[in-house]
Amino acid sequence: HTAYRRQRQMCIRDRFNMIRLITPPVGVVLEKYHNVNGLINDAFPKLFGAEADELRVKIHTVRKVRNKIVHDGYQATPDECSKSLEICDEAFSYIDSKI
Repeated sequence: HTAYRRQRQMCIRDRFNMIRLITPPVGVVLEKYHNVNGLINDAFPKLFGAEADELRVKIHTVRKVRNKIVHDGYQATPDECSKSLEICDEAFSYIDSKI
């Protein structure tokens, strides 16, 4: 991986970790997530319940494209890139609205 790619992934992970700024319901403990998958599967349901299910599915779509690029050398189409960025923006806006 290039240094730029590693830095970008860290920025995305750290941005998603901003979810920790949201006060969880009583009795809910959030971890420090080291990957987006853990955050999607653990924190989203704990914090938002079914309200964020559709967004979770979208984020998993982005994660799958990212994994193909990083692990398989896949060349994403311009449409996949645009859609992935839109989903990330939607996710960040959603999280920001809850902070």
